[in-house]
Amino acid sequence: MENKRPTALTVYIILSWIWITVLSYNVLMNYVAGPMTAEQIRENRIEMLKSLEKQPQQDREVGMTVVNEMELFFETYSANHAAAHFASFLHILVGLAATILMFRMRKVGFHLYILYSLIPITTASYFYGASTIGVGLMFCSGVIGLLFIILYGFQLKHLK
Repeated sequence: MENKRPTALTVYIILSWIWITVLSYNVLMNYVAGPMTAEQIRENRIEMLKSLEKQPQQDREVGMTVVNEMELFFETYSANHAAAHFASFLHILVGLAATILMFRMRKVGFHLYILYSLIPITTASYFYGASTIGVGLMFCSGVIGLLFIILYGFQLKHLK
């Protein structure tokens, strides 16, 4: 007799597939667009600085930090464009494999999902380090990944 897939597990898998689809589209479009040029990064910086002119003086200091962090992010992203997208495509493939295996009621899919949840944390750490944006990416990826690991973990008893 085959295990019946619980409704909650099906919902989590569908949510994961929706996220993987959105992520795939985003990664593909960014890859096709190519890395930002130094001129584009400079233009972004100028636009961000113009928006700071309207802010009160105390907010400008914080704004300058954000502008500098964003410029560093864009430079790092552009310098590592191919490697970052390779890691993103790997992330997508691992997530797709993990969710398909769990859809087929295979416990190994859960273990693969843990790896899938760690990939964006490690890539953000590798490419962006301890920058504010890097830490923010690691934190958000970690919280969402942990939430889904816990949700899938409650369904583990149904997987074989």
